[in-house]
Amino acid sequence: MADPRHASLIAAELGISEEKVLDTGVLLQEGCSVPFIARYRKEATGSLDEVAVLAIRDRFAQLEELARGKVCCILEEHPVEAVAVGNGTAGRETMAFLGSMELPGNPRAILVNESGASIYSASKTAREEFPDRDVTVRGSVSIGRRLQDPLAELVKIDPKSIGVGQYQHDVDQKKLTQSLEDVVVSCVNFFGVFVDVGAHQDGLVHVSQMSGRFVKNPMDLVKAGQKVRVSVLDVDLKRRRISLAMKGVRQGPS
Repeated sequence: MADPRHASLIAAELGISEEKVLDTGVLLQEGCSVPFIARYRKEATGSLDEVAVLAIRDRFAQLEELARGKVCCILEEHPVEAVAVGNGTAGRETMAFLGSMELPGNPRAILVNESGASIYSASKTAREEFPDRDVTVRGSVSIGRRLQDPLAELVKIDPKSIGVGQYQHDVDQKKLTQSLEDVVVSCVNFFGVFVDVGAHQDGLVHVSQMSGRFVKNPMDLVKAGQKVRVSVLDVDLKRRRISLAMKGVRQGPS
């Protein structure tokens, strides 16, 4: 696989431009032989001779083998059921790379939407969660968590940074933020309130999570159809339950 990251390393080692190395790697990946590339694809390689093309081929193979070994060592040391792969740069190439291997434990490789992961990794929330880790590790953790519990992870990111819809920045940002922060109470009972959060399942704000003070009757605080602001406490996928809290969240006017 002509990994762009490998191409930059090979280019530095061999003193050849990264573009030439990557173009040569693509031709090799397509099944072209070294003599064919050197003789008939000079426009793509910049007239690299057979020695240079052979060196590029061998180095790509060495680096890919090292990468395979590293992945296997990690999975043997840390067994998992699934591997989350961000859908950004080289995401599909990474999926193909993992799909070509026999991974220890046979975990599934799953492509995950990574929109906003870089924003989260540099955020105050991420720094508080992982004070001893750099932004690359925090971003990787965010991508992995999205596979485990997408709703609980995405609520940590400013809605404008998630990248849903190509025209989101053409919308009035104040109205966009308000529409995503304000959710509607759909039902009130003695357990608490059920809130429509835009998912298939309403979320529950238990009476104990409605306020910092004792609440005798939930209807003293909210009514059906009222807009409230909530935070996500837990998402139980098996039981299809979303636990929310109003406590500690600043409420706007009804």
